[in-house]
Amino acid sequence: MGIIPVVNGIVLSAMPVGEYDKRLSILTKERGKITAFARGARKPKSPYIAAANPFATGSFEIYEGKNSYTLGKADIKEYFGDLQKDLKKAYYGLYFCEVADYFSREAPDEDERITLLFKALKALEKETLSVEHIRAVYEFKTMVINGEYPDVFSMDESAMPKSVLYAFQFIASKNAKEAFTFTLAEDLESGFTDIVGKYKREFFSHNFKSEEFLNLV
Repeated sequence: MGIIPVVNGIVLSAMPVGEYDKRLSILTKERGKITAFARGARKPKSPYIAAANPFATGSFEIYEGKNSYTLGKADIKEYFGDLQKDLKKAYYGLYFCEVADYFSREAPDEDERITLLFKALKALEKETLSVEHIRAVYEFKTMVINGEYPDVFSMDESAMPKSVLYAFQFIASKNAKEAFTFTLAEDLESGFTDIVGKYKREFFSHNFKSEEFLNLV
């Protein structure tokens, strides 16, 4: 079993395996999405208790085996504890993670996706934007990262309010770090989120399990 360089990323999901282990899906800057086993993570005194959970963000020492990775040390910088205390925020955060999990691949070009996810989780904690706004921005920017989205730069300005069109152009043209730095007037925000919903039905050919819970909170 060989060790690979430390990777930096966010835990997207953590599934119980066997009696004491967990299987983690981790989105990393260096290798994209990887799957790693956290041995003994479900034991009461495991050093992985906090690290082997969704939202855990930091650096991970991963050992590469024949067919899988195994988690070594983990240095977690951000747990997003506030999200875990708020059911609504937690569901939205888990939905964002599931979207990232579905679309990401094991490849060294997922930097924008991991940045977008981190900024979305931070935006949920800050509460300066509505969860509906954060979700719409996250979904549309995901389309942009995937390379499949409507050409918002050639649209006629009569197609939607100018501010909403500019919002789409802003998201498409800016990097993921800046995606959540704009606001819309309340009367325009619902139109913006409705349009993203239509785009999502066109460009997301997948039903996400965590999305079902969003209607319950």
